Amino acid sequence: GVQVAPLNSSSDVRIVYAIGVGPRPYAHTVVSRLVYSLYSPVHLFLLHVDVKAKPEVLDGCRRLDEANPNVHLLRTRRLVQWGMFSMVAITLDAIRTVVDAHLHFDFLINLSDVDLSLRTDVEMRAFLSKMRGRSLINVHDGGGELLEEANRFMDTHTVIECGGYGLVVVNQTHDSFP
Repeated sequence: GVQVAPLNSSSDVRIVYAIGVGPRPYAHTVVSRLVYSLYSPVHLFLLHVDVKAKPEVLDGCRRLDEANPNVHLLRTRRLVQWGMFSMVAITLDAIRTVVDAHLHFDFLINLSDVDLSLRTDVEMRAFLSKMRGRSLINVHDGGGELLEEANRFMDTHTVIECGGYGLVVVNQTHDSFP
């Protein structure tokens, strides 16, 4: 059911927006505004609704899906814990959807229901058309004392995600954890 309009020209870019929709009661309203501000019929908007979301959030996202052929509600719903592997899992679900649909795209942008667009679609396409073929993943080099402290913590503890509801920190490294 994934449908997008053809690109306007060979220099135009196609963006896949993977949007995580969480349990906040207003999440579907923010997502609707996000899609509206970034909308182009050539882009694909993939919505993942967290299992913890209220029925009205899911219904609001379903309405957005039904009203727009290039907005697609992912069928797989997961329990998501911020900063844990479950966030990677929903991104992989989005990528799988695009690959299964044989859809060519230039960029995949990961957003959530707490993100607000500070740029319009025209501005995004103008910028990204110059970045075609590049990865824009942020890699921290150094990052100061707070990032170094967080890295030391992660090096000396094992963090286990608990089904999207929280996490457990074990005061042992992954090498010594049974």
